[in-house]
Amino acid sequence: MNTSVFRAMALPMCKAFIPRGTLVSRLETACAQITGVRSQMAASSMPASVTRFDAKRGKLRVGAWPLLAHGGQAVPTYRLRLQTSPMLSYRHAFHAGNHADVLKHAILIALLDYFNQKDKPWWYIDSHAGAGIYDLLGDYAKKNAEFESGIGRLWQRTDLPPMLENYVDLVRGLNPDGQLRLYPGSPWCAFQRARADDRLRLFELHSSDQRLLADTFHEATRQVRIGETDAYAGLKSVLPPTTRRALVLIDPSYEVKSDYLRTVEALKDSLTRFAGGTYVVWYPLLQKPDARQLPQRLRAVSGPSWLNVSLSVQAPSKDGFGMHGSGLHIVNPPWTLPKLLQATLPWLVQALGQDAGAGYTLEHEIP
Repeated sequence: MNTSVFRAMALPMCKAFIPRGTLVSRLETACAQITGVRSQMAASSMPASVTRFDAKRGKLRVGAWPLLAHGGQAVPTYRLRLQTSPMLSYRHAFHAGNHADVLKHAILIALLDYFNQKDKPWWYIDSHAGAGIYDLLGDYAKKNAEFESGIGRLWQRTDLPPMLENYVDLVRGLNPDGQLRLYPGSPWCAFQRARADDRLRLFELHSSDQRLLADTFHEATRQVRIGETDAYAGLKSVLPPTTRRALVLIDPSYEVKSDYLRTVEALKDSLTRFAGGTYVVWYPLLQKPDARQLPQRLRAVSGPSWLNVSLSVQAPSKDGFGMHGSGLHIVNPPWTLPKLLQATLPWLVQALGQDAGAGYTLEHEIP
């Protein structure tokens, strides 16, 4: 009997195997979306087996099954692109307080402190807000204990540079008993710097984190609005802000390959809507081409004023896997930021570095 393989391109998924019934449903949906193609798929046509997800190639490896027939004619093979939403598997609680959070939150607080030098109110807009506050003694955070090599290394230091001192003081404010248990996410950092007329607009699509985020800010509904919607669509809905002053944080997990392209497109579109905003784009330092090319692609759409900073805590692994650092690309940064970073980054490399490959980069063009 003739056989065919439907090779379906799919967004990365967290599980190695997908039940047969789930795949059938997705293939039926995809077939219905292809113009001019009408085919019927029966579950009985497929082998009683599971379909393997090839993480390396980003493809579903679908086992061969008999060709569907109509009037004695075999239905031809099609390459199907599934129109499905990415699985919402990422939980930042596993990574809260790690070296990437240290860099991101220290700079975020410094930027908002600069905003607060003027009386005019601002908006803080967060594309992937997370839960707001994280329990470092909870099951998620304890699994890999990434905070121990991040905020844990700074917690009891008495020689912190000014930028890091402001950041650590904010974390200490969440832990008044002196024991490091709670860690602030980006929205909480922003909320602690917000004045009466400042506003937070937060987006979070993961239902569990969205509920936690709502609980975190349940007494601040006048200042804080939370949208359970796609981050990139959410940005379009709030730009430009009524105050014409805003800090926009775009920090997807990049576990989905399309996030790299969507992030660049989101920055470009946001600048078209609100050119005067300050945009902070977080990105991981990885060996994969998409990650390595992202800073240059962000720079290409950033306009005349930008700053790029990255922190590596270790040398890239020989096998090419794992995050060895992170970076921030900032559009319309304050002119004071480069000097502040130059006074902070060497110290931070010494504090958080794990081997001789630790280091930092700092590039900027600020008219």
